[in-house]
Amino acid sequence: MEHVNVHLAPYGKDRLLLSWESVKNATCKAGTCTGTFAGTHLRLIDWNGKFQSAAKVVQDRITGDIAVSADGSLTWAYAPATPSYAKPLTGASPTSTTLRIARLKP
Repeated sequence: MEHVNVHLAPYGKDRLLLSWESVKNATCKAGTCTGTFAGTHLRLIDWNGKFQSAAKVVQDRITGDIAVSADGSLTWAYAPATPSYAKPLTGASPTSTTLRIARLKP
């Protein structure tokens, strides 16, 4: 299993949210990997890197920047499209007319 699109953001007062996407049955050649999207993993860690929770897998993606609110909540925008890693990317992207906003409160 390969892991891509890693994000890290402060969450609450003393933790960080770590997220990554997994690609199963990955085959890599010349720095490009193909496979099947296996979900986005979310896990809390402390500032020393010690795990504070089990990983939770969701089918949505965290792409782009994560905004940190004054109350410690995390917010990000995303298009609800399942990524395809079936073949190398050619510049074409999935199309969507929907934008969702996700918010995670500590």
